Parts: sequence; C-alpha cells; structure tokens
Amino acid sequence: GSDPVASVRRRALELISERFGSTAFAGEAARRALADADSGVRAQAGPMGSGSGDALESAVRDEKAPEKDRRDALARAAAVLDRDEMVSLYEAALRSGSAALQRDAISGFSRLRHGACIPLLVTLAASTGDESTLATIADALANIAAPGAEEALLSLLEREVPAVQLLAARGLGKIGSPDAIGRLQPIASRVVGQPDVREAAANAISGIR
Repeated sequence: GSDPVASVRRRALELISERFGSTAFAGEAARRALADADSGVRAQAGPMGSGSGDALESAVRDEKAPEKDRRDALARAAAVLDRDEMVSLYEAALRSGSAALQRDAISGFSRLRHGACIPLLVTLAASTGDESTLATIADALANIAAPGAEEALLSLLEREVPAVQLLAARGLGKIGSPDAIGRLQPIASRVVGQPDVREAAANAISGIR
C-alpha cells in the first residue's frame, strides 16, 4: 500500500529547500531522499539544491516522478552539469514519452547547437503527431544548422500543419540550399492555404537565391 507518512517527508524536503536553498545541508538532504522508497519523495529531492547534479539527473530520469518535477529538474540541471552530461540527459528526455519533456530537450539541444542530435530529432518527428513538438523540432533544426538539418526541414515542410510548415520554411530560408527551392515553390504559389505560410515560403526562396 501507499506510505502514509511520505507526504510528511515531502513537506519536510520542501521546507528545507525554502529555508536552506542550495546549501550543502539541502544538498545532503536531497541525496538522502533519493534513496527513499516513495517516488514522490525522490521527485521532490531532485530539484533541490542546484549544486546537486546527481540528484537533478536522477529526478529527470525517474519515470515515476511527476512531469512537472522532471521538467524543473532538467532546467536546473542545465546550470550544473557539463555539456556531455546534458547531452545524455536530453537524449533520455527525448525517450521519455512526455511531449513537454521532449520539447524541453529539443530546445536544450538547440541551445547547445548539438549537430549529432539531428537523427534523434528526425526519428521523433516521424513518430509524433504533437504539433507543438514538431514546431519545436523545426525551430531547433534551423538553429543547429548541421548536416542533415536541411533534409529534415524539407520533410517537415510536407507535414500539413501550418505552424510546422511556417517554421520549416523560415528555417530553409536561413540554411537551405538551391535544391530546396523546388520544394518551397508549390507552397509559395498556393492559391488557397495559410497566407503566412505562403509568405514564409516565398521569403525563403528569396533568401536562398
């Protein structure tokens, strides 16, 4: 059954966090709480103490923890862990099945301009129907601008989702080669459809030329 005093331990951690912030005492409390049998206590411990990188990483990877806590831990981890550690954590977040956590990871890869993530983004784009996730992928691809990004943007351009097409077209305007013009032209010439998407496609063609 459920632990009747787990809520007391969670509240105690909350008070420690509020009163002691990122002190060594709070970090030690977080590390001890990570061994707790209750997933809620472990999730509460993760975001505590921005200096406790191990605690934050554990919180992000805890599939039983609330999504909000995992997202908060991921954001805090970016200020503590090094690039390689964050790349590994973002990869784990992409596999989480949480669309919100996946979007956070995509944005993280974009900030790092991590070109090696593009195959992962392509795989996710092919498997998700979440429009916000697809739009985040399109924006990230344009920012990362590594080999493979243009082809991935062209694939997203084919998705019949205006917000995704808009960002894909804008991205191609930044990093696209002349080969992209043939794929952009039909969208720029549409009589019907979203005017902003047509305009973005036309502007992309002008930018490439």
